[in-house]
Amino acid sequence: MTLLSLDSIGLSYGLPPLLEGVSFAIERGERICLIGRNGAGKSTLLRIIAGELQPDSGRIHLSQGLRIGYLAQDLPAGSAASVFEVVVSGLGELGALVRGISTARTRWGRMRADLSLPDWPSSSIDWKNKADGRSNNAPSVSSRGSGWTPRRGLIRSRAGCSGG
Repeated sequence: MTLLSLDSIGLSYGLPPLLEGVSFAIERGERICLIGRNGAGKSTLLRIIAGELQPDSGRIHLSQGLRIGYLAQDLPAGSAASVFEVVVSGLGELGALVRGISTARTRWGRMRADLSLPDWPSSSIDWKNKADGRSNNAPSVSSRGSGWTPRRGLIRSRAGCSGG
């Protein structure tokens, strides 16, 4: 299914034209990369796709219901927000979820330090219960392939919390 197609897009701010005869389509599941020299029109093309600029010629077709997001190269003038905050502010509900995950990771780091837990990266713990399967057993750590994967269990036993 075609999500986005451009047909003979052209844009000129004088001679030579910045964009001339640009045509392509993006299908569902495709990943693309836009490369080119400075001034070649990459950002301009993205602004056209995002609807911020109108081309001089050509046609753009968006699949029904398709939403286009665009993050400008520069942070808004006078903003004290971090790049992270600018990006998540444009993501709607997903941004709120990403912000929540980031906050949880920060809190986890503080809790780990407060409880004097080993300095494992949060993504490198493979929680496995001992043979009796009770949740108050200490976790064991193991690696898998090229990385570490958290499995199951919680820090409850280390934090003195009850529950399974």
